[in-house]
Amino acid sequence: MNTQPITITVQDATAYLVNWLKSPPNRREGYGLNHAHDYNMYDIIADHIREHYRMGYTEAQRSNLKIEIIEAAFLEAAWNLNRMGITRPTMKHARGDVGANAIGGMAITITELGKTWLQDNHPAFVYIPSDPTRFTSLIEPYKELYGDGFFQRASEAGTCWAHGTYYAACAMAGAAAESIVLAIAIAKENDEDKVMDTYTRRDGRRNTKNMITHSLKEHEKREFGAYTTLLEYWRDNAAHGKAISFTEFEAHDALSRLLRFAQFTKERWIALTDKQVKSKAA
Repeated sequence: MNTQPITITVQDATAYLVNWLKSPPNRREGYGLNHAHDYNMYDIIADHIREHYRMGYTEAQRSNLKIEIIEAAFLEAAWNLNRMGITRPTMKHARGDVGANAIGGMAITITELGKTWLQDNHPAFVYIPSDPTRFTSLIEPYKELYGDGFFQRASEAGTCWAHGTYYAACAMAGAAAESIVLAIAIAKENDEDKVMDTYTRRDGRRNTKNMITHSLKEHEKREFGAYTTLLEYWRDNAAHGKAISFTEFEAHDALSRLLRFAQFTKERWIALTDKQVKSKAA
């Protein structure tokens, strides 16, 4: 019997599912053309089992692999894509044969939004857990490097996402990103009072960013700006009185960008600050 331990997480399953949907195996090219849905989760889970455990689905069910753990991770991953509007657990059209897959929630139909999203090829897709405590565990390793202000705002962004308050999630993600910018500027200037005085004055954000970017190479400036621009947009809109609607998709993107920005700046800490990383952030 197979005794390999099951270590798959929902994040692992999500990454595999997204990559599978971007480029389904050749043997299934055009699979959904004559079916009521595009794909079904049995095929995707079977491919994962075949690649990672070297056995077929039926063999896995008969072994002690605890296949239900794998299935649960993939079904939660699929549900998260449904929530984002990338897929839906229904038929492609009303005239199709429903079948057991659709009834049991194993069917996958890619939405029009999903087709565009998958074609855009998001290589850095980040899974955002619906449980705010699990999101907190993703950002906690950066707390020492970026400070309590970052951790508080990022945690609240995750809580807002989990509770469906997507406008607030975007705003708090932007605020957490500003905390990262301040942490970098303070580390580089080695003068918190100077940085905070600059930040609170007119054009403070722009001038604070200039403290960081003025000595960077052009490609480094572009990379840094790519992360901050949209986060600043969400942050700024929170300060205005007009009604704006942010969707779950945009909120997910905000939290994903925040996590990637935290990782990006940590990896380039020396270039951004001219100093070694002193924290244990991962």
